[in-house]
Amino acid sequence: VTPTPENPRNSEGAFATLRSGRIIFCYSAYYGGKGEDHGPARLAQIHSDDQGATWSAPKTIVENEGRYNVMSVSLLRAASGRLHLTYLVKNDWLDCRPYLRTSEDDGATWSQPRLILQAPGYFVVNNDRLIQTAKGRLILPVAFHRSRGQEPTSSRSFDARAIALWICSDDDGKTWQVNVAPGSKMRIDSMPYDLISMTFQRPSGEQIDGKSFPMGIHLLHRDKAGKLVTVVVLLREGNENPGIKQLWSHAPAKEGPEVQLEGVNFNPANLLPRELKFFTYDGSLAAPPCSENMRYYVIKEPINISREQIMQYPFKISSRPVQPQNGRPIATN
Repeated sequence: VTPTPENPRNSEGAFATLRSGRIIFCYSAYYGGKGEDHGPARLAQIHSDDQGATWSAPKTIVENEGRYNVMSVSLLRAASGRLHLTYLVKNDWLDCRPYLRTSEDDGATWSQPRLILQAPGYFVVNNDRLIQTAKGRLILPVAFHRSRGQEPTSSRSFDARAIALWICSDDDGKTWQVNVAPGSKMRIDSMPYDLISMTFQRPSGEQIDGKSFPMGIHLLHRDKAGKLVTVVVLLREGNENPGIKQLWSHAPAKEGPEVQLEGVNFNPANLLPRELKFFTYDGSLAAPPCSENMRYYVIKEPINISREQIMQYPFKISSRPVQPQNGRPIATN
């Protein structure tokens, strides 16, 4: 597809073969600017009836549904016979998420778009990545980019580092779940730490400027040498939290033996705020044996949890009292 001044870029596409033998190619057709990643684009399609020797003129199949563009097409012939089309809707530097359309008539018409990933954020999917396993599971690999700032129109808000996710559907795309890549990790000064547990505190065991919070989350990590680090996310009363809602729907209603749930997947990154500035200090493990030499990173920006969700938590008190500083230095980034 030859670019023109009015159509400066044609890229991120995928092929599919129809039952008639026709080959279709769907791609991102940029129609403004210089064809930069955040320039305006729609999805276009061309076809060939002679095994790719010649191609038709392009036609638009999805108009620009985003504030910036739509891009990164995948096409898949599902085991059900349906034709699946996934693509990204890019609204700004903080909002880019995958959508799905399905065709029951071999690409003649497409369904209304269905948002695949409900969580807010900036998710990147390269083109032609949707697959289906022998058992029928649809899998779409996604890179989740956290944000460095809160200005949606500034590229400085974008963090080029990403977390690998696999979005899966076991009902031919009707519903989707998120599986995190094995070995959830974080890095501090290039040193990897594995996430080993996630616990909830009520009330929070940490304060900022003397202010307590109704709940807190402790994400306990350990490196290969056994050094422990805890990332603390504070929860303030506000709107319902979708991540908490997912966890609460599967959590035991009372204290008892450990429960292992089959087929339940959760991405801990959904419990992190957009802004990851923090306080850091040395302390002790928040639960017995309360051993020393624990490094804490307390995220400054709290996340919301609704009052109803707080009341659904089965333990009225699940944290130790706030500990005195005892002269320990507290640093901030």
